[in-house]
Amino acid sequence: MNIFNLFRRKQPPIEESELSIEIDFNGSKSPGAQFKKQTGIDLGAEYVMLSTASDENVCPMCAQFEGKIFLSSDAPKLPLCPSCSCVYEYYLKDDLPPNAIISNKNDFVLPAKCTSLFYKHQQELYTEKDIDKQIRLCESDLKKLPEFIEPYISANFSAPDELACRDLLPDLYMQLGKWDKAEKIIKKCIDSNAYFPENGSKALTNFESYKKIATETLAYISQNSGCLQRNIYKKMGYEGEEKELLKDFLRYSRLIKKVKYNNTNQLFCNTENPIK
Repeated sequence: MNIFNLFRRKQPPIEESELSIEIDFNGSKSPGAQFKKQTGIDLGAEYVMLSTASDENVCPMCAQFEGKIFLSSDAPKLPLCPSCSCVYEYYLKDDLPPNAIISNKNDFVLPAKCTSLFYKHQQELYTEKDIDKQIRLCESDLKKLPEFIEPYISANFSAPDELACRDLLPDLYMQLGKWDKAEKIIKKCIDSNAYFPENGSKALTNFESYKKIATETLAYISQNSGCLQRNIYKKMGYEGEEKELLKDFLRYSRLIKKVKYNNTNQLFCNTENPIK
């Protein structure tokens, strides 16, 4: 459904430079120590520059570190946000750019400690197909949402564009017709300022509109079991944004059973046993 569709696509793979390494996001070792462990090479007096890997939609948490150079032992730990595509670029002291300024990470806004968990779960959600597992991953993030979002609010940073517990979890509950849970999630995200700088009212309005379309459409299908999908748009009479919401409902809802019929589908209610 297009009101919560950020996770319909699969995130493109992160391109790695020749000097980038696979970072253990749950570890405590510095970038240099991890590099030595994986390659056997000790870079000595090393420095790292953070790069956002040409991410056009980089979040403000990552953007503040773009091009900044740190002692490896003092570099901010990756990931910096749930969709982080940042990489370390390594330098020996003699190879530093002219007039390089060595930064201190404490001069910047640092992400919450739970950010690595949000990142890990978000990566898993791009490939996880089981809706119950998707819900569990999102729910575990929701418990830590206030902690995660606090550095963004204190720095007046916009909330991340992609946040699974805010964007995907209401969608999953709506697919199952669990309207109260979906609404509760949105209101919790509003209370946690997870839509900042917006106040979340648009998300709540979209939810209410979608629920109305879904409820009315389910009532029609229940009364006209086996009706044809190609005819339902005219029968329901929605226009504009409401018609788009109807399309999303028919495409993603697990409350409808579809049976192929010629070049369309027959529609049946499946509210007692939503498709998993």
